[in-house]
Formats: sequence, C-alpha cells, structure tokens
Amino acid sequence: MTKGRSRRVAAVLLAVAAGFAAAPAQAADTAPVHGFVGAEVQPIAPGEAKALGLGAPPGVFVRDVLSWGPAYAAGVRRGDVLAGFAGAGLQGLEHVVKLVQGTKPGQTVNATVLRRGETVPLRFTLGTTPAGWSMAGEAAAVVPRFGLTLRSLTPTARTEAGVRWGSTGLLVTDVQPDGTGARMGLRPGDLIVAADRTPLVDAAKAESPLTAAALLLVEGTAGFRAVRTDGAPLPAPLVSAGAQYQPLLGQGLLVLDVAHDTPAARAGLRPGDLLAKVAGTPADTAERVAGVVQGTRLDGTPLHAEVPFTQVPPPPPESRHVQTIGATVAALSADVLRQYEIRPSARGVAVTAVDPGSRAAAVGLRPGYVVVQVNQVPVTTPAELAAAMTAAEAVRTAEAVVLIEGPQGFRIHGMPLYGTAASNGTPTLQWGAEPAR
Repeated sequence: MTKGRSRRVAAVLLAVAAGFAAAPAQAADTAPVHGFVGAEVQPIAPGEAKALGLGAPPGVFVRDVLSWGPAYAAGVRRGDVLAGFAGAGLQGLEHVVKLVQGTKPGQTVNATVLRRGETVPLRFTLGTTPAGWSMAGEAAAVVPRFGLTLRSLTPTARTEAGVRWGSTGLLVTDVQPDGTGARMGLRPGDLIVAADRTPLVDAAKAESPLTAAALLLVEGTAGFRAVRTDGAPLPAPLVSAGAQYQPLLGQGLLVLDVAHDTPAARAGLRPGDLLAKVAGTPADTAERVAGVVQGTRLDGTPLHAEVPFTQVPPPPPESRHVQTIGATVAALSADVLRQYEIRPSARGVAVTAVDPGSRAAAVGLRPGYVVVQVNQVPVTTPAELAAAMTAAEAVRTAEAVVLIEGPQGFRIHGMPLYGTAASNGTPTLQWGAEPAR
C-alpha cells in the first residue's frame, strides 16, 4: 500500500469517527455511531506475512487490544492476524474501515484470527465508544491552583504528543517550574485521567473538578499513578493478581494498571476502578487481591467480580546479549521496570542496549523498549528471545515479525534476517474512534 493511499484511508476513518468536518470551538465528545471493537490494527507487509507462513497478506495485524474491550473478551490478543470480520475475509485497511462503519453498538459479529498456525473463530458483541475517545475541536485550560496548562485529547493533540492508543484524559502541555503541579511530579506529556472520581475529557470543563480534587489519577510513560494534591506521600502500590493497586486509607484500592491474561484481567478490572472490599473485608487492608471484589468503576457504575487466586513469582534477574538481534536484554524485574520507566503491566524482555547497525537498531529498538513476541511466540526471558530468533532464522525467511512495546504503545515490525533491510514502517488504523499514527 502506498503512503498516499494509506493517508487517504486514515482520513476516511478520521472523518467518520471523529467528525472533524464541523469542529466546534469548545471540545465535545462526539462518539461515532458504529460499534466499538477496542483494538488497534495495522497492515501486514508481504515479508511479514511470509515470516508467519501465510503467503499473501491475509488481513491486518492486531497490535494492541483493550483488556476490558469487546475484542479482548472475544479472545483477540496482541500480535494476532485478524483475517475475517462480520462474515467477510479481510482484504486490507479499506475493507476494515468499511466493515466497522457498517456495525452498530450491541451488534454481534463473527471474526477469525490466525495465531501460530491455527485458525481461531471468534464472536464479538460490539460496544459503545467510551467517553473521551472522540474529542472534536480544540480546548485548553489554565489551572492556577496547580500551575498547569491542559489540552483536550483531540486526534491532533494525540498525534503531536505521541499519546498511547487507548488513553483518555487531559494532556499536560505546560508546568510552571515553581507551581504545585511541579511539586506533585507532573510534567508535560502526562495525562490527568480523573480528579477524585470524576473522569476528565474536556479541558473547558476541567478547572472546577481539579480545583476541588484531593487526588488525581495520572497516566505517564511509566503507567498510571495516584497523586495527592496536597503533596503528601501515598503508601507503596500493591501488586497482586497481575495488576497494580494504590491503597487509599479508608477508601480501598485504586486499580492503576492491569496486565493481559492475568487473574485481574480475567475479572475485568481496569485502571480507575476503586475496590472497596476484597473477599468481604475492607480493601485498603488487603495484602493480596483474590476472591470476590466489590467497588465502583470510574464512571460510577457498580463493580462486582471474582479474582481467582494465582501466585505468579516475579522473574529472576537475568541479562544477556542476544547476538541474533544485536541487543542486550533483561528480564522485567522490579529494578528494571523502575530504571527504564516501564509499565508494571508490560510482559516480555526489556532492551537495555542496542548495537549500532544491528537488526535491533533496524526496527528502532532502544533502551527501555520491550520485546513482547517473535513470530507470534511470547518471550518472557532473554533465553526465550534468543531461542525464538534462532527458530526464526531456521525458517529462512527474510524477516521475523516482532511485537514491541515502547513509551507510546505497541507496534509490529519485520526484523531483517540475513542482512536484508527491515520492512518499511506501516501506517496504523485504530478501532474505536482513534486516529491513525
């Protein structure tokens, strides 16, 4: 697909999903009328298809999926090839756009994904686009209390700031060096997701809830964090059941981050949830999250779920140079997460150094990035990454398909083998009223 053609496809999606043609002066949440899938997709280059043994590109890659969205609930996972949707075999990005535009919230559709040589039939029940995903028109606000300038997350703002797909909130564009916001640790590029229990999506309406707030939910490159507006410290976060929680004395546990395919994800927990009780006891005194949990979503709806108890030991510290890609990688230990500002929900191996001119450099890897999969095979240790690359070389294709997580989200690349060039960067279409980046 040519770059010009890709841009035209992106423009079609933006015009339909975000309603740019008549952008008002004040930002407004203009949710599209089509169904919400909750997945981010990108094209498949011919070399990437061959690396997976698929011949001609059979659909699109799924490079990210919301753990609480319809696609995840149906069984779609990062790195899947989406080959069919709504009863039709996919023929590229334009086809995806056309099919999604023809759906409605609540509609049930069939889908097909290809994963590690298997064809997996799935069934979706499409949702409604969440608030804050389709802001039309620019709006900014200055909050004197914190010394902050904020901007609504329009598609333009998302692109310019490199905001991770799936994120909502207000973008911090300026922080006064001597202001309260700076002392709270806020910095340009952060997203203020909520003030107390009020979600923030429109900068024009943000000053009042921010002025009254005692606690902010903030998303940065290293994930979510809770911040007290009086600057007082909070207890250390609790990690349990594949999620990170902030204990709030007398209130419960605030869910900060949730990893895929964990007990917390299977229970439907999401960032911003406030757990009041865990297994019948006050959540703020819990040492682990297991059993029946009760609380509220960030939008105010009640939360009642069961989190199965599964004890997952942290990965042992391990670091090695993987010659096949020309990079040094490390297991995602607590020290590595902290040093490289990697999200607690990350799964894979962290890149700590990249050899100049290497395969890793060819696909844009840099320290702090995480290699998640090679040819759809998850890698969780340096040894697994080395083995996966050796297996990819044995197939003798020109490329290996790697799924990478960086500060701005996930992307899929064809990593060159045998001295060949990497695949050209492919454009992205994002389902759920998101812009292409």
